[in-house]
Amino acid sequence: MKVKNSVWYLADKGGRALLNLVVFAWVSRAMGPEGLGWLGVGLAWMALTSGLGVPALEAWLIAQWPKTPQDDVAGVFRKAVWTHTVLTGGALVLVGLAGMPGWGLGILAASGLFRSSDAFRTYLEAHGQARRTVLFEGVAFAAGVVAKMGCVWADAAWGWYALAFALEPILAWPLLWRAVRPLAGISLREVLVPLPDAAEWGAFVRQILPQILAFALFLGQLRLGTLLLEAWSTPAEVGHWTAALRLLEIWSFVPWALTATLYPAAVRAQPRSKERRSLIQQMALRSLGSAAVLALPLSVGAAWGISAVYGPDFADAAPVLRIAAFNLFPWFAYLFWTRWMHIEQLGNRIPVFAGVYVLLQALLASFWIPDHGAIGAAWASVLSGAIALAAALAVSLGQKGAVHPNSSPTSTPNNYRADQPRNP
Repeated sequence: MKVKNSVWYLADKGGRALLNLVVFAWVSRAMGPEGLGWLGVGLAWMALTSGLGVPALEAWLIAQWPKTPQDDVAGVFRKAVWTHTVLTGGALVLVGLAGMPGWGLGILAASGLFRSSDAFRTYLEAHGQARRTVLFEGVAFAAGVVAKMGCVWADAAWGWYALAFALEPILAWPLLWRAVRPLAGISLREVLVPLPDAAEWGAFVRQILPQILAFALFLGQLRLGTLLLEAWSTPAEVGHWTAALRLLEIWSFVPWALTATLYPAAVRAQPRSKERRSLIQQMALRSLGSAAVLALPLSVGAAWGISAVYGPDFADAAPVLRIAAFNLFPWFAYLFWTRWMHIEQLGNRIPVFAGVYVLLQALLASFWIPDHGAIGAAWASVLSGAIALAAALAVSLGQKGAVHPNSSPTSTPNNYRADQPRNP
């Protein structure tokens, strides 16, 4: 059953990533670089608002479901859904105060509220129902594809494209709930009412706060180039950056898939044992090796790849992809390093280095984007990632023997698993 469950999940991820790229390329050709630039800003806000809590809550839920009694299921759902809703709602308030223009951007950002449906997805997968997850999420995905195709056919304004991209997460919520309801044996009212106990809720948020910050900062780093380009450059430059970024983001599931069996085994292995060290080394090799296998061909074949996927109108995105392709090294290294820190129960280090990652990129981008546009954003992203992750790995290697695994004030339980951040 576990093997069949994983096959369904991985087939869904790989197949959907490929189809997403085809549809995105079609939409990009119809909108052109400038239109894609506006859409890219909206997708950045969508990722940031929904990313406040989703990956950390997913990881917590994966650890909770195997040990949650049937009469506590509604309470776990309630805590996850309301935590995500409050975090995302707060982010939307900040976005509104920042004066984000246009109803299209607002819809994309607000659609992040519906990503709390990930709580339902983790429940289905934990109970061997990945097939139902794939089928029900597939309906929402298909509806989004049809809406995007309709926009292309109707030559719609970019705001309608924003609505089409927001449709999938909005539809996934009721569909996944429909799949969960008969299995969990609870009502929607039990999931939403009453609010979690304030004291217990506060303790829970403090417990997972390092993971929330770590993933939020990582998602911020991924989208920072888009937002800074929107502020300091032209929509066409944002479009070139968005086109290059999409060709990289579709590979985000690779390090997760390659280490899916190694990570739980490393968590269960004895601290400081040869078995744990060996498993961590294998995770590092697979993560960095896969980055090399993907980054080098993407960089060398950037001109051909951009032309084949997006067409001649996006030719100026090729130099951006040639540089940005090497972002796969710090991205995959970051995902490995966060898992390593969770294994060693040192999760409180993650937000510190993630913050350095973001600040370095913002500093470098402020120098290069005004004069060099998307190419400047690419250099800022690659160099900030290389510096921050090299420092994180160096410090971790130098101190791993000096800190007892249980000495972290934000220690993570041994059954904790961290999942990858999902892209919109």
